[in-house]
Amino acid sequence: MNKNVIDRLKEKAKNGYQMLRMPRCGTTLTMEVMGRVGMGFPPLQRKSLPPEGTVDTEKTPPETQFISLGSSSFADIPFSWGPDHHKVLDFPVHIDPDHPEFYTTLNKAREIQGFLGYSSAFGPSQFPKHLHKDWISDFNTRSDQIDYYSPNKLTFQIIRNPYDWLTSIYEWNFMGIKKPYTGFDDFINRVFDSKDNSWDRKIRSTFPWPMTDKCFFQGFNNDGESKVDVFIKFEYLIEGLEFLIGLRNEDFKLREKVSNLKNLINLKVPHHQYCFCNECYKTQSLMRKVTKWNPNNTFNDYKHKFYEDGDSIKKVQNAYQWDLKHFHYNYSHCSTDDVAVFSNGDLE
Repeated sequence: MNKNVIDRLKEKAKNGYQMLRMPRCGTTLTMEVMGRVGMGFPPLQRKSLPPEGTVDTEKTPPETQFISLGSSSFADIPFSWGPDHHKVLDFPVHIDPDHPEFYTTLNKAREIQGFLGYSSAFGPSQFPKHLHKDWISDFNTRSDQIDYYSPNKLTFQIIRNPYDWLTSIYEWNFMGIKKPYTGFDDFINRVFDSKDNSWDRKIRSTFPWPMTDKCFFQGFNNDGESKVDVFIKFEYLIEGLEFLIGLRNEDFKLREKVSNLKNLINLKVPHHQYCFCNECYKTQSLMRKVTKWNPNNTFNDYKHKFYEDGDSIKKVQNAYQWDLKHFHYNYSHCSTDDVAVFSNGDLE
């Protein structure tokens, strides 16, 4: 990055940070880390922050300087994470983006927290109401319409090798995403089947359909412009976080504090094997999130365990050409270089 870009990012960092979350890309761990290293950036709830414009960055505690934008998108696109979220959203299949009532319908879905319970297609809601609110507000609210979002803050997102990320999202069964599939190759072949590109197929998909063309689609608005200031590679998470925090504090050296993420978050041994107190549950949860991380930026081999079908490799390559090219990824290597961060100007 040149000096002008760095200076622009520093000015934004002074106003605070806002993170666009991508599932299975270390975002929960990142929020934990930001708090543990003394930056005072715990994973705050948006509603706990003061209204936009009332924050004095010189006088308020540092915790008011960080927010999460959830797993939202900067574009107006209805999408689902898994079968249950799909049922809650229940977006009408006959209203495509060219339909005159598309934006009205999308805003209605946001307002009433999904159409499940209002649609005869599924009948009475089978999910607790708070899940409606959580899923729709977290995934389907447009990022720049979220409370406390500010274009003056530095927006960042963590990215990951798409080949590796797909194995993680499937193996973790995020939001029950494995339900319709018989195995990983079946998941890949059906999600990235290019024979049917109709709106009907897209909106019925329980996998986020915008993600069939661009893995990290969330940071781009309706016109395809990137609204993310900094992309951090999951494979170089410590280096990326050090760069991010260094925009506010040039003397901060994260790598000098820790040798790996397990030491960084100072995990404690559970009281006993079956203890589920809050402290032990949190420790075990974080442990599961760092099991693939090593100090030399290498990861468990995902190739032979998951990609048994050569067609699966080709389908991911065809779908994610943009991501693979601009973020320097390929199938053979988790990362083809040691670049930890990208600015939105690097994507042009």
